[in-house]
Amino acid sequence: MVRKAQSANRKGLAKNTTQEAKLDAAVAACIQRDTATHPASKKTIAKLAQEFDVKYLSLWHRLQPEGQRSHAEALVANQKLSPSKEKKLLEIILEFSNCGLPLTPSDIHTYALYMANSRKQGWSRKITLGQNRVGNFIDRHHHTLSTHWSSPLDSKRTSALTPQAVECHFLCIKETQEMYGIIPENDYGMDESNIMVGFSRKQRVVRWRGAKQQHSRRDGSRESYTVVKTICADGTVLKPSIIYKAKQFVKEWGLPENNLIQAQICRSDRGFMDGVLSLGWITFFDAQTREKARGKYCRLFVDNHTSHCTVKFLRYVVANKIMNLWNEERDRIEKDKAIRVCKLNFIVVYGCVHEKAFTLDLVKKAFEKIGIHPFNPEVITHKMMAPSKAHSMETGAPLTLPSPIHAIRNAVLASLIPIQQHPLTPLRTEPQID
Repeated sequence: MVRKAQSANRKGLAKNTTQEAKLDAAVAACIQRDTATHPASKKTIAKLAQEFDVKYLSLWHRLQPEGQRSHAEALVANQKLSPSKEKKLLEIILEFSNCGLPLTPSDIHTYALYMANSRKQGWSRKITLGQNRVGNFIDRHHHTLSTHWSSPLDSKRTSALTPQAVECHFLCIKETQEMYGIIPENDYGMDESNIMVGFSRKQRVVRWRGAKQQHSRRDGSRESYTVVKTICADGTVLKPSIIYKAKQFVKEWGLPENNLIQAQICRSDRGFMDGVLSLGWITFFDAQTREKARGKYCRLFVDNHTSHCTVKFLRYVVANKIMNLWNEERDRIEKDKAIRVCKLNFIVVYGCVHEKAFTLDLVKKAFEKIGIHPFNPEVITHKMMAPSKAHSMETGAPLTLPSPIHAIRNAVLASLIPIQQHPLTPLRTEPQID
């Protein structure tokens, strides 16, 4: 198995450790020689140095009464941080790592500089630390510390994934599943993906030996399209919706010979989902799931985008009982047909990707991965929730809300659910949208 190459400092530390072990063994042999009674068994320092493969002067200095310091002792004496402070710095680094937000070398340098200058009162000399000190510190503690490339994490997700929020989330899933009798055939999840057609992935190429930089041509266009995908817990996939950024709709976008996956084609000024398109999309969703639901409730998982929380969107939901292949296919199309991907042919390229990506096993595994089907709250481990540790706190019971708050809450619910219609009625009526 190929491992990460060691730094020159790590190799030097390992070499010095081996040399120190040989030198200690040679010193022990010299002490044993001095205690021997038979003159023939006594060896000179030069012979012992040759036997243990150490330098004669190093062994001679180590045997002197004042004694030469070992390499480890010399390192401790030259360190700017005392052993106790270095131990404390190591504890700080490990604590941040346990929280899922490890420190950068620059952060460690700042902590070490602060600890090195936190001396007693009257100490006026300011200690400075070189940038190599952090690397040396990591190398000295290589059995505990190592460096890795971090992955980005949104600050809102860092604060939101708390144990209390996860417990409430799965409690809500369980309650709605039992209350409305949700079965896997009626459990859906949707998400939006933005695809930039002008950017390609890295490719392995064959070049002249010794050549430095090699490039792959790309279109460079920053035009992007939004694809809204919906999957079901039973492994089926609904027809997608594609949103183009345009001022007017062009009928050639959705020609039957190109739209083999029967996707819904939309357009918006910004190219993203908005309040109007969200209502059209939920209608498109209901048309595909109405016959399959057979009057039962459907559960739909959406993100917290404002377009999914409009009053019209929620009214329709209540009234109708609804609770990287891209780059490869795009490159193949552009190479074989020598055409540029645009609004007129985008759906052809995406149609091939859609059929390859959304397989039955992959869709089922997606619901299993997030703990919905089968229901498993343990999929979110304490390690995943570690970044939110600094934002979590235990509190007492909340105060009782005043009556005006209750009045506002009841008014909002009344605007979503008509008073004369019970939310659990089995009848499906057309939505009344203002």
